[in-house]
Amino acid sequence: MFIRGKFLLATLVLFLAVESQAHIRLNTPRPRTGTTDGTKSNSGDQDPCGGVARGANPLQLTAGSTINFTWDETINHPGRFLVQFSLQNDQGFSLAQNELLRKEDTQNRGSHNESVRLPNVTCDRCTLRLVQVMSDQPGQLYVQCVDIRLVAATGPTPPPTGGGGGDGGGQSSQGSQEAQKDNKVEMPSGCLFASGMIKGPGSGSGPGASGGLALISLLMPLGLLLFMRRRLLKTPIG
Repeated sequence: MFIRGKFLLATLVLFLAVESQAHIRLNTPRPRTGTTDGTKSNSGDQDPCGGVARGANPLQLTAGSTINFTWDETINHPGRFLVQFSLQNDQGFSLAQNELLRKEDTQNRGSHNESVRLPNVTCDRCTLRLVQVMSDQPGQLYVQCVDIRLVAATGPTPPPTGGGGGDGGGQSSQGSQEAQKDNKVEMPSGCLFASGMIKGPGSGSGPGASGGLALISLLMPLGLLLFMRRRLLKTPIG
């Protein structure tokens, strides 16, 4: 009789343990407890993660990214599922802005797979929480917490801009300026003329010099004709 009583007591304890931890089973992301069974909690509990302490190795995720939440409902209850966020120290889960997902429980047990967009903030001790709210047992919850760390997204390094970059850029700019100077000739007056134009005195041979000589060759016969015409007009006839 005594042995039978101990057996019944052990069975009752086991039943209560299963009843308090097997309503939801979080598969991904990795839950805080190291196991996947949810913990029964009351809405007024001081510890919003069911008394399970934060671990030393949070899951690192990118702020603003989207992740998958997958879980199983092992015992059906009418109600809903929530995914909530805490910026620090497991506080603020119930704030409206920290509710990342709300899903009505319309099926009898089974698996769930939902996409959840993370807040676009960085934090070192933030937490995600999966909650099963049971409408047939007001105030009773099943919770699973996930330790996370949110880091900023990284992108490609932009190329350097502005002056004063590397040595190659400076040498290229200097070479360009010297090339521009080579294409110009400074006259004694200080004015600059592009090469190919008529050069000043003592500039030597070149396209400008030959062009000037050709112009003089054309003007000299014309001047001689005008001079002879004027002499003929002044000379009396007979």
